[in-house]
Amino acid sequence: GRIDKCIAKWHSFADPMAPIEHQRFQVMVAARLHARCHENSVKKAMAGLRSHFEMKDNSSSFGHPDSKSGLGSSKISSMQNRIHLQISSSCTVSKNMKQQHYKGLTPQNLALSDPESEIAPILSSILFGNTKARQIVQASQDLLNKFQGEVPESIASLREITGIGPKLAEILNVANRRKLYGV
Repeated sequence: GRIDKCIAKWHSFADPMAPIEHQRFQVMVAARLHARCHENSVKKAMAGLRSHFEMKDNSSSFGHPDSKSGLGSSKISSMQNRIHLQISSSCTVSKNMKQQHYKGLTPQNLALSDPESEIAPILSSILFGNTKARQIVQASQDLLNKFQGEVPESIASLREITGIGPKLAEILNVANRRKLYGV
């Protein structure tokens, strides 16, 4: 009944064509953006994020060690190189080949993004969009560093991710479990 409707609502924010772990990541991002925002604003922002990364994947080699990111900051560049190495190593041991080749909104893509210049403009319709942009980029980095890029299921582990407090952790614990995706 009511819980099923709630779960369906959260899952509607994710790309149904994405591998399950990326769908779960997208639900986590949408849940973070949803705080104090209308559902339509979140849907618009999620569509914008997915579109941005689909276009970016098709037009550049952003994050590749040989590419010019244009960001100019050595701090950002060293972070990108570290994350790129983590992505490369995690891709070699990936359980799901489809997940490696998925283009779009992924923890790896978002972790390599600049929150102010790249993500915040996409979130302009979201209340506190600049803060949420920083938080979802950091949350992506947290997922890569602490959970091998996969959204955890336990409330305690979810709370270790930037921007996820007790209420959001409880929602994700119920609505974003792997078994709900048929895993």
